[in-house]
Amino acid sequence: MTTSLKLGFIGLGIMGAPMAGHLISAGHQLFVFTHGKLAPEIAATNAKLCASATEVAQQADIVIIMVPDTPDVAAVLFGEGGVAAGLSKGKTVVDMSSISPIETKEFAKKINALGCDYLDAPVSGGEVGAKAASLTIMVGGPEAAFGRVKPLFELMGKNITLVGGNGDGQTCKVANQIIVAVKEQRGGSVPMDQLLSARIQGIPVLDLAAFYEQTTGEVPVDSLKASWLVYGQGFAQDRTRIVIKRLFDIVSSSALLLLASPIMLITMLAIKLESEGPIIYRQERVGLGGKIFMCLKFRSMSTDAEKDGVAVWAKKNDSRVTRVGAFIRKTRIDELPQILSVLKGEMSMVGPRPERPTFVEQLKQQIPYYDIRHSVKPGVTGWAQVKYSYGASLEDALHKHQYDLYYVKNNSLFLDLLILFETVSVVIFREGSQ
Repeated sequence: MTTSLKLGFIGLGIMGAPMAGHLISAGHQLFVFTHGKLAPEIAATNAKLCASATEVAQQADIVIIMVPDTPDVAAVLFGEGGVAAGLSKGKTVVDMSSISPIETKEFAKKINALGCDYLDAPVSGGEVGAKAASLTIMVGGPEAAFGRVKPLFELMGKNITLVGGNGDGQTCKVANQIIVAVKEQRGGSVPMDQLLSARIQGIPVLDLAAFYEQTTGEVPVDSLKASWLVYGQGFAQDRTRIVIKRLFDIVSSSALLLLASPIMLITMLAIKLESEGPIIYRQERVGLGGKIFMCLKFRSMSTDAEKDGVAVWAKKNDSRVTRVGAFIRKTRIDELPQILSVLKGEMSMVGPRPERPTFVEQLKQQIPYYDIRHSVKPGVTGWAQVKYSYGASLEDALHKHQYDLYYVKNNSLFLDLLILFETVSVVIFREGSQ
């Protein structure tokens, strides 16, 4: 059974209220000083509202300083009516505000001089609670004090990552990785000493773009810097990779052409019987290095789909699609003629889907790094096709581009095989296409 503790909160804010609620539910007693009103769920408990930070420190064994209620941490700690005036030997102060490393060391010295422990515990991202997103709390301070507060933080939710250490900068390995979600990483806004200590202990430290890529299979363009693309790993386009991919394309496309020939013949007959017009639809697309080539597809729309000559994105329940066309688009059968383009070397079995020149010019102006997709051959299927539904807007194009960037950055034979297997699943369950 967990021992009941006397816990003090200086400020609550958005994050502190749910945290306090979890601690009260666990049987701990709370003392709170805040400039605002207590949340109803906290006011209805045995939490005591104190008149000053000094009173909180007098009553509590562990004092937790929250943000955003306490913008001037120095005043809260050492000013009139502050925490320091109420501290006695053996107590612990947990500072969850985002202060500079210089202030952290200064505050730690003053609190330690009083015979108390000071833990710097800045928070990175997320919310507290049962539905919490990933949340990182980097705790710097004496290891024994860290051991006392660790169970309290773990009550806040299942997705909490803790990194703790002692005054000498050594860390306790209690996290799988650390995510730095600060856009501006200069000017003392990032605790570099603690990050370095964690890194030396073997804990991976990722920036937001790398973490997002790792967890979602996308490369986020909104938080992306050119330097990350230049200096980061990936984008392997060496001679060996090119030769292996070409051999893979020839073997896989030849096998698919042989297996799909009966389906292709039936499709050609069905298109001819349903409506007049060509069976194969030829359309300009942008390929490797921005070179234009003719993309082949089974015709799935009426012959006057773009009678005014203006390129139009396909949309859900598009009236231009024929009955046969609706089926072959849903099952991706309309893409099968592109196997010939793969054998010719204009396309690959796997890669970013080729886009029309008109759309490419528009998207290059609106989506960062859009041209990177043209550094590899376009594919019959791709990472974006198996991870995202059919795109019919700029927002859809942005999401699919992020998946395409992931593929270009991480392309490999293994990833190609994975995409082909997932494409089979998409075809069987008829997902994605319109």
